[in-house]
Amino acid sequence: MRHHHYQQQQQQQQQQQQQRQKTTGNLDRESRGSYQLNISARDGGSPPRFGYLQVNVTILDVNDNPPIFDHSDYNVSLNETALPGTPVVTVMASDNDLGDNSKITYYLAETEHQFTVNPETGVISTTERVNCPQQTNVKSSASQKSCVFTVFARDHGSPRQDGRTYVTVNLLDTNDHDPIISFRFFPDGGKVATVDENAVNGTVVAAVAVKDSDSGLNGRTSVRIVSGNELGHFRLEEAADLHIVRVNGVLDREEIGKYNLTVVAMDQGTPARTTTAHLIIDVNDVNDHEPVFEKSEYSAVLSELAPTGSFVASITATDEDTGVNAQVHYDILSGNELKWFSMDPLTERFETPLN
Repeated sequence: MRHHHYQQQQQQQQQQQQQRQKTTGNLDRESRGSYQLNISARDGGSPPRFGYLQVNVTILDVNDNPPIFDHSDYNVSLNETALPGTPVVTVMASDNDLGDNSKITYYLAETEHQFTVNPETGVISTTERVNCPQQTNVKSSASQKSCVFTVFARDHGSPRQDGRTYVTVNLLDTNDHDPIISFRFFPDGGKVATVDENAVNGTVVAAVAVKDSDSGLNGRTSVRIVSGNELGHFRLEEAADLHIVRVNGVLDREEIGKYNLTVVAMDQGTPARTTTAHLIIDVNDVNDHEPVFEKSEYSAVLSELAPTGSFVASITATDEDTGVNAQVHYDILSGNELKWFSMDPLTERFETPLN
């Protein structure tokens, strides 16, 4: 505490004495608001006589102190699903002055629209569903959605003085997003995945990408095939942010020409959220089957008077391949050196020639 001193000045005027007190240092009402001075007066007689006076000095307040917050910054957490009007934190400031000089009004910057503060109580609340940008902690490299804004406290003195503090609101992620599954096919461009039936083990069929808009464990996902792969013809391999579907055995289009794999993505939130998608894989035919005749031997009886163009027999062969690989063309390879018979290459008719 600073000590203050008073000097007395005496003036002689018509046998009356006057005293004047003046300050000898800087006064600070916040340190000491009043003084009680005991003054004595002594005459020049012999013996001298004394008079006594008590002077009470009250220091008047001036607005020389700004509001000061209890904390230089506030760090709080808020659920990202908090509704408008949700209380977030209460800030508090004090002012060492008196009267209007110590009355405080709280306010935010005009640009702040997600939060509001009660001007009298300092309670900060949300005005809408809060959306904060992703911030990275320099020390830990952790990522967190957080909003930072300034709160002001202004006194009612003249001139008015302001104090400020900073509020950081960290959004707590809620597991409110389902994983989203997307497929990429090889080669690109198709609506379904395709693979040749003679594809070697390890051939890439498709890539599975999963996006989850949540953060932390709520946004971490795992992928698995839950049905359609009972024979184990395909496998999933994790690679960076993707899961790769590869051939995991011998395919045979004639046995299974289309696969419908049920793929499930699950996050690690509590409770976990899952998404299901279907990966269709068409097996492309490879010409790996020979045409097979219905009979190993055909017999026919024909009159020697049969006219040209007479029907002799219908010879049928089938091919287990598909498309052009299954189209059968017929031809007589031997035994018809005299050209007495003809074979339609497409209709399976074996007959005598027209000419």
